Amino acid sequence: IFSVLNELFEIEIIAASPLPKTYNVVSLFDIKEHLGITQSNTDDAYLSTLIDGISEAIEQYCRRKFAARRYTEYHSGDGSSGVLFVDEYPIVAVTSLHDDVDRAFGSTDLIATGDYIVSGDDGIIELYDDETTFAKGKRNIKITYTGGYNTMPYSIGLAAMIWIDRIYKKKDRKNEGVVTQNIGDKATTYRIDDIPPEVKMLLNPFKRLTLG
Repeated sequence: IFSVLNELFEIEIIAASPLPKTYNVVSLFDIKEHLGITQSNTDDAYLSTLIDGISEAIEQYCRRKFAARRYTEYHSGDGSSGVLFVDEYPIVAVTSLHDDVDRAFGSTDLIATGDYIVSGDDGIIELYDDETTFAKGKRNIKITYTGGYNTMPYSIGLAAMIWIDRIYKKKDRKNEGVVTQNIGDKATTYRIDDIPPEVKMLLNPFKRLTLG
């Protein structure tokens, strides 16, 4: 499936183990309903493969994961800030938060839940006391939390269904969208397809912004 997606769309899909079904952004039931397929057929396995691949592609395009899962992260404190940004937002729940320059992360270094504020949607942990900061150290802050969506945003599921619909309906039209351009005595064949613009429109608000 990754080679098919790499060929059809201008996005690099890195070969990897498929996402667990619980981490996919859309279900087989939903995509079959979208396609008007009312019963099991020989395409179920193909559709399931498309769901795995498109779920992976969406996460790579947006540079983040979506389905809720548990994470343990280590961050470095600078000694001047009491604010921590986790990698996978929104935050569903924080299991534990430690600050320990020796990195033993024992019970004496556990920060009580009443000592910090969680801004879940933004993925931000902020120490409650303005005078308190995380210690300066290398990977001295350890946080275990659940991040992502327990209920997938409709826009993400819809983007996946539109994208899968487009690939599914083109599977028997392999030369559609292929252009051959002659330059001198050389002929170059390429595909003009890209991620469908309506898919990009739905996903862009969820993309992780990067600096530089």
